[in-house]
Amino acid sequence: MTVQIRVDLPQIRLTWSAPRVDVDTAYPQVHIEQELPRVRIDQTPPLGEIGLQRSLELARTLSLRARQRAAEAIVAYAREGDMFLDVHKGVTVGRVAKAKAEAELPELNVEALPKSRPRIDVEGGLAVDVRLGGVEVEAERGHVKVDLIRGRVIVATGREARPGTAVDVRI
Repeated sequence: MTVQIRVDLPQIRLTWSAPRVDVDTAYPQVHIEQELPRVRIDQTPPLGEIGLQRSLELARTLSLRARQRAAEAIVAYAREGDMFLDVHKGVTVGRVAKAKAEAELPELNVEALPKSRPRIDVEGGLAVDVRLGGVEVEAERGHVKVDLIRGRVIVATGREARPGTAVDVRI
């Protein structure tokens, strides 16, 4: 009689999925707009005070002064002519010349010029736009599935077992 013993060992079957982490990163953004500075300096008023004017303004000023001086000269010559008419009062050319010389003594004024400052305008700017970034994290837990397959021992004889047949198994 033959005895066959078949042993199926117990098994542990592990099925698992790894944990998963998704990280989405939005970087911060900086947008800078720059307008370079522009400086405008208007020196016209101070330069005009010291006699340095633009050509058109200078021509107008000199023209006005020339007309005034011409009118003053005409009035002065008319007075002198009127004085010479009064010869019986003893008016002589010498007295008229002396009076004219004394009247024309120039007056001297001393001033610190210019008195006004140049006008200075500055334009320009800087615009900064900041967009904050962020981090978004999604985590998915992993899992482990454990299946236990039991082992077994099968003992069989070559013949059919009859009732009352005894098998002595010694280990």
